[in-house]
Amino acid sequence: MRYIKFQLVAGLATSLDYITLFLLTEGLGLWYVYSASLALLSGAVCAFLFNRYWVFSAREAAIRTQVFAYAVVTLGNIALNVAVIYLLTSKLTIPYFLSKVITTVTVGLSYSYWANKKVVFTP
Repeated sequence: MRYIKFQLVAGLATSLDYITLFLLTEGLGLWYVYSASLALLSGAVCAFLFNRYWVFSAREAAIRTQVFAYAVVTLGNIALNVAVIYLLTSKLTIPYFLSKVITTVTVGLSYSYWANKKVVFTP
């Protein structure tokens, strides 16, 4: 059940991420790499709050410790995402939004759950 809840939160955070990416890139004209970084950060904040209080019910852990661990995991997540998006878009000439979709699926299903469960929201 926890994995399903995690994926629901991931869907919410990903929606926020995609909307932010689109608005920053298409609306404000930011370079897609900058937009992707800021969009991922917005989704990460949303995901942290829902994961802490709903998915993992990790309220008893010190929030400072969790925020630090989450920041480390999130920086890894952002680095992986931005690197793959950049490579797919600039080297393989895949449109940035499709690159984002491909990256979301691969990084989200492999790195994100494991890192959050093992590093951030450990019992």
